[in-house]
Amino acid sequence: MNRPDDNLNPDIYNPDNPWHRLAQAAAEAEGGTVHVARPPKVRRYPGGLKVHDASLGRRRTWKAEFAWEGRRWLEALARLDIPQPAPVRVLGYLSESPELRRMLALQAEAQLRVRGVWARATVRSSYKTGLFWATEEVLPRLRRDGADGLRLAYPVAAEPPSWRFLQETFPLAGLLEAEGIAFASEPRADGVMGYRAVALRGATALWQLECPLPLYRRAAVDGSGVWATTGLLRLEAGGRVLEERIPTDAELFWDWFYAQVLPQVLELAAGKDHGSFFRNLTVAAELSEPEVRLGVGQECASMPEALAEEVYFTTLEAFKRAKGVPAQGRGLPVGRIVPVMQALPGVDGRARVVLIENGSEAPERLATPSSGRSENLPTAPEADGWRPAWEGGLLEGEAGSSPLPLPSRPLMPEEVWQTARHLARRLGLRLEVRAYSYDGRPVVALSKPFQPGRPGLLITAGQHANEPTGPKAALRLIERLASEEGLNWAAFPLENPDGTRLHHALMQLAPHHMHHPARYTALGDDLQSRMDQPRPRWESAGRHWALGAMQPLVHLNLHGYPSHEWVRPFTGYSPRGFEGWALPMGVLMVLNFTPQRRGEALELGEAIAAAMNRREALRRLTDDALRWREAHALEHPYRLIGGFPFLIWEREGTAEHPIEVITEMPDETVYGREFELLTEAQTLAGETVIDWLKARQG
Repeated sequence: MNRPDDNLNPDIYNPDNPWHRLAQAAAEAEGGTVHVARPPKVRRYPGGLKVHDASLGRRRTWKAEFAWEGRRWLEALARLDIPQPAPVRVLGYLSESPELRRMLALQAEAQLRVRGVWARATVRSSYKTGLFWATEEVLPRLRRDGADGLRLAYPVAAEPPSWRFLQETFPLAGLLEAEGIAFASEPRADGVMGYRAVALRGATALWQLECPLPLYRRAAVDGSGVWATTGLLRLEAGGRVLEERIPTDAELFWDWFYAQVLPQVLELAAGKDHGSFFRNLTVAAELSEPEVRLGVGQECASMPEALAEEVYFTTLEAFKRAKGVPAQGRGLPVGRIVPVMQALPGVDGRARVVLIENGSEAPERLATPSSGRSENLPTAPEADGWRPAWEGGLLEGEAGSSPLPLPSRPLMPEEVWQTARHLARRLGLRLEVRAYSYDGRPVVALSKPFQPGRPGLLITAGQHANEPTGPKAALRLIERLASEEGLNWAAFPLENPDGTRLHHALMQLAPHHMHHPARYTALGDDLQSRMDQPRPRWESAGRHWALGAMQPLVHLNLHGYPSHEWVRPFTGYSPRGFEGWALPMGVLMVLNFTPQRRGEALELGEAIAAAMNRREALRRLTDDALRWREAHALEHPYRLIGGFPFLIWEREGTAEHPIEVITEMPDETVYGREFELLTEAQTLAGETVIDWLKARQG
């Protein structure tokens, strides 16, 4: 048996190893050097070993404060000259929770009453206006009048997608379905920028309501104009209409960041011609903005989350445009972008941006370790009370004991490494460090020695660190593969440990945010984009090795996507370049193949769909997601195979190129039972691929 302990290499410095950190601190205190060599970005200074990290660059800071929109709205109301005597109707639009908006409406009525004016005030949401208007004003009347249907007319957007304002009412169809009310929609033909709701009982229209939209024209990075909703005060009295725009806290923050801070960040990074443009860009804000759970699936109306997405993707787009990179490119090493948006209801907002520049010298490029074998892996700290169940030998014994007792949440890098070490010891597998991340964390591979003439399977997980069910499923599949004798295989259960570390840090602050800033590497590029480069760089060295050494027939690439609506409120609402991913689709699969492999790929897809269909919970989850999605979007990127959505991608290449099966589970922000269900779906897809490969061999 090949014991992984034989491959230990104690001479590699790893920042996640507490003993190495202690050794470094001791050496620096004594004015000496650390007697270990860290693979990437090692530089030696008189005081000892200094890692190429944030400490090497200058720090630039921007700060701002914003008066709470609720107070600004009430102050604007107090300034209005109201004709006397006249009943007054006050209508407001603010980006606040339902509770705060009701409070502000009562305060507005009380303020006017002191002035001797009788008023009725309503404060609607300026964020997802149509949805909150329908749930707060339309739905109670539907219940009262016994309506069994709602027909919603939505305004047509000038920029794509034309149904953008229909999407903004998501997940209204699901909410009405739970009430036994049918939902139908149609575009407005009269050009009015507002919603119209018609209540139905059978084919009879009972009444209709109108909701105008508070819109403001904004410019996106590419110079195009887009509509965004804004705050508004509207007062009707004595036949007069008074109206004033009240920018929301989110708008004030965005205007400050986009117009003042981002141009300076671009200017500071303009002269960089090596490495990333910056080491770290942290954008933190505390704003009074809504975070409302909606009661349908994982849906949550969260302006803080939407702002984090806007900061991250707009910064990427600005750098791409400045450097002449296509908008769809994923290989630009911008640097680590870390937006941290938190809701602080009813108080003034504040924001702080910190840019840490890179040092003056380019970091060394990391090649694959010459031996290919090292097991200097950190041990996992306790988290959420979890301790590995194999401590004390609980799992020692036969290779078939499964599943691994891992927590029902995203795994930390240390948990993946420790589990990989355990599997290698228990099952007699080869454990290797085939690459290191930019920050120096190991990218481990498990495999058995390759045998000529056998079909090959490559499994990768954790390429995008905020898609968290893949690593756990990969570890489970390794248990299954350990007993297979007819296949060549290699598995990388965590390709992006730097992103995973960031993901865990962000989850502590906002567990229900999607955290797309953690999906890419510490350099700010997508690991996949490096596969087209002739020389392996950092994390991609592992996948380069496996594809070259094994030439697999199938590459199982375990991924995920948002479990709830994905929004960018100031650049057209739907996420640019990812419009098809804006709404959940359930369990989704991608088949990526060359023309020579088309028949095999579709056969494999049908086998995966058949396996998913045997799990009722997966079928129900997918049916619900597709039904609600199709009520709020008019185009869909997938085709159905056996009732499950598939994306079919045919690429250039030869018969030697592997079929790539990309699993896409709606696993961002899920935990507990839902996390386990989607991990099971990932595992089921992998087991089906293994069975298909075995059948071909037979």
